[in-house]
Amino acid sequence: MLIKTVGTLIFLPGFVVAMFPSTALSSSSASLSGYWNCEEEGARYTLEFKTESQLVYNGQSLNYQLQDNVLLVQEEYGFTPYVFEIKKTGLTFLSPDGSVSRCQKGEAVQASKPTKKPSTAKATTDVQTLVPGRNWPAYVRPSGNVSWESSDPQALLYKFSGRWDNYSGSTLSNIYLKPEGSFSDSSETSYSGSFSDQAGYQTGAWGTVGQSQGGGYWSIKGTLSRGVITLVRSNGQHKVINYQVHVKNGEYYGGEYFFNGALHSVNYIYR
Repeated sequence: MLIKTVGTLIFLPGFVVAMFPSTALSSSSASLSGYWNCEEEGARYTLEFKTESQLVYNGQSLNYQLQDNVLLVQEEYGFTPYVFEIKKTGLTFLSPDGSVSRCQKGEAVQASKPTKKPSTAKATTDVQTLVPGRNWPAYVRPSGNVSWESSDPQALLYKFSGRWDNYSGSTLSNIYLKPEGSFSDSSETSYSGSFSDQAGYQTGAWGTVGQSQGGGYWSIKGTLSRGVITLVRSNGQHKVINYQVHVKNGEYYGGEYFFNGALHSVNYIYR
């Protein structure tokens, strides 16, 4: 479990609890109250919302606040909102890497470690998610030989920190994954052409239009060859990017990755 603080941000395995000013507590607190038995990818844990400001996670008491259906957990990095949903079938939380926790009301049970089936597949489910905070590695070149199946946090940070560019028609999209854990992105569409006055004289030319940009923080789970990058915007929106290194005829192109199927190239502007 990873805990941060800004009002009070708490990264729990599979969910996050949010803290906003206490003026916006909603009726959701009544629905959340009591014990919850939760599970994420085979790992079980217990959660109890004791009051409108205190919960107990696996026996550990934590403060919280909520606004509507958003829980915000604080680490040193800042606020990160997470959305939860309550249905007749139970409670659902979304984790930073896109995985889901499902909870059922009931008596608390002893948390246990997941029983994992042996697998020879090159999966990333057992790989730790790298999230900005105290365990964020230094941005330096890893020493020694690093394989494409390495999940070393320092190797991932050094490989993916940079500006990732994608061209699609007349649109250029950029994702800036910054070494300290923040990100920003932008896109712009260029059109060629000119416009003239009534006499036929050229008075100007079309330029770049449709610029947009945003930002937040990024996390990553996987290896150097494949995995998942999650972008969390300051307004709480998530974007999950499945990445895979470009391989052609057995040759790895380390500066090119497919992000959700779209080829991106990197410019290491932070080195």
